[in-house]
Amino acid sequence: MTEPEAKQKISYDVALEEFDRWAHAWRIDTDTDSMNQEDAEDFAEMKRKIALQLSSGEAWINDNENIVYKLFEPIGDLTEIELKRPRGRAWRVTDQAKINRNVTKNDMLIAQAIGQTPTLMSRLDGIDYKYITAVYALFLGS
Repeated sequence: MTEPEAKQKISYDVALEEFDRWAHAWRIDTDTDSMNQEDAEDFAEMKRKIALQLSSGEAWINDNENIVYKLFEPIGDLTEIELKRPRGRAWRVTDQAKINRNVTKNDMLIAQAIGQTPTLMSRLDGIDYKYITAVYALFLGS
């Protein structure tokens, strides 16, 4: 997670290979032939968005096979976030949210996975929020 890694740019084709490696490590189903058309289109769009950030150097895969994402708009001293696979506790914390508060539950799960508070999720710039939630949507939907 060093700064030089964050600025390194790779080709889009290499970024797609990195995405596939990351998806395999996270056990994300990438077989679009087994998806209905809408799900396959949604998956392709999320893959494209993640790969674009990988190719631009704004995100990268670290040695733990997690995506490290450089925030578009830092929050205080926080300039990057390691997007880790959620552990069981991440689902448990969502029990604290009221029924039908799906966005709140989603934010709580992601915050637990990245080692932050749910309040941080509400402070993220929209660009950052959309990218981070897209990564977890792929994992949760797989």
